[in-house]
Amino acid sequence: MPGEKTDVLLTIVPPWDYEKPSLGASCLVSYLKSIGINVEVADLNIELYLNSPECARKNWSNQVSFFWQQDELADKYSKHLDNFAERICSCDSKVLGFSVNTINSIYFLKELIFRIRKKDPDKVIIVGGPGCFNTHERKIFEDGLVSFFVIGRGELAMEGLLAKIGVFDSPAADQKCRIFRDQNGYLCVEATQKFSLDAMPLPIFEEFDLSLYTQPLLPLLWSTGCIRTCVFCLDRVFSGTYSSKSISRVIREIKFYVEKYGIRRFRFVDNLINGNLHSLDEFCCQIVKEDISIEWYGQIAVRGDMNSSIFKKLKASGCERLDLGIECFSDKVLKAMNKGFLAKDAIQNIIDAKSAGLKVSIFIIIGFPGEEETDFDETVENIKRYRKYLDEIGNLTLCCIPFGTDLHNNPHKYNIAVEGSRVMKDFWLKWHTKDNSNNFEIRVERLKKLTKMLYELQIPFKDNLKLVT
Repeated sequence: MPGEKTDVLLTIVPPWDYEKPSLGASCLVSYLKSIGINVEVADLNIELYLNSPECARKNWSNQVSFFWQQDELADKYSKHLDNFAERICSCDSKVLGFSVNTINSIYFLKELIFRIRKKDPDKVIIVGGPGCFNTHERKIFEDGLVSFFVIGRGELAMEGLLAKIGVFDSPAADQKCRIFRDQNGYLCVEATQKFSLDAMPLPIFEEFDLSLYTQPLLPLLWSTGCIRTCVFCLDRVFSGTYSSKSISRVIREIKFYVEKYGIRRFRFVDNLINGNLHSLDEFCCQIVKEDISIEWYGQIAVRGDMNSSIFKKLKASGCERLDLGIECFSDKVLKAMNKGFLAKDAIQNIIDAKSAGLKVSIFIIIGFPGEEETDFDETVENIKRYRKYLDEIGNLTLCCIPFGTDLHNNPHKYNIAVEGSRVMKDFWLKWHTKDNSNNFEIRVERLKKLTKMLYELQIPFKDNLKLVT
């Protein structure tokens, strides 16, 4: 923990990425520092990961969704929680910020804040990030634990809030956010203004010891939001409409990291890197023209208007792998998901990407409302038919109902039974349709069938929910 005077101590709690530092935290720190606020970072996530035995590190994998929600969590990490709370409270900062990336982070953080409040009840505790975007997730915290929740992007919201509570003097800053109470009665803060991604200060990552992370790579952000409106996607709800940086800005970031850290491997953390095909083409051409030697990967949306030449340009620019959120190969189900493409488009993208020399990873969702056995069989058969073009199933999961998505907000559109069901803690996972033609047991059986085939075909896969061993 930092020993000098700080305005804000920003803490990253587990579980989160152990391969690379947090881009969101670095963006926030760089912005706050640019307006004169002294911020320090404590990455408790990587610290706890590295101090855990090898057998326990599997709990950081995205394949494990339930470990961090167990009632026994506080007992398992009691000594660590006590130590973290002691060190955090020893910091002379009045304001403590916490970043929660998933709902799993909330349970660990709740136990940590309990201990902090006992030691120093006067700390201003601010919690933000995708993990607390919805009222349901914020309700996990008991009343009085958290001073403010930041909703959405944190830069302007934090600037305004810190001005309002007197951390720094900026009369205009408090106009950049609004404070309100959510349905739980909790105080929330959100920005009232927007700014260009190009106007963001460069995330420097100086607050992180890069040697601690398990991969020599850095995260990059080209765009926020998405051009699609998939009804099950919480990322789209959180990040909003599509917006992107200029090509010159993205390349400037890459050059800076290569020169400063000697790092030449990057992951774009965007929802999609092909939201603007013209920009993507220009980026690839510019990387080749300037002879910038890098390796990178990211996620794309399936697009019928992507031809084979763009995949070849991606390869030439240093792209090594593409993740495609295909979800299934049934046109009927794709339409119900509002994916915006047909199965034939997905197949062509897979063939073109692999033919260009790229590794291909696809995401599959089993049991979306309306999926019948024949629809599921289409997915199984197409994976089998195009096996030679697939390097892995990067995310294999049952259809869940994230809070805040259209699937959750309008369940009757999807024939989902809700009467009495939503009181179940695991409704998001064990939902069923009104006629029970789609339920948890049916989805698990389909998962077993598909994983059996994947083993036979020797296609690596990540079972996100770890329901089939």
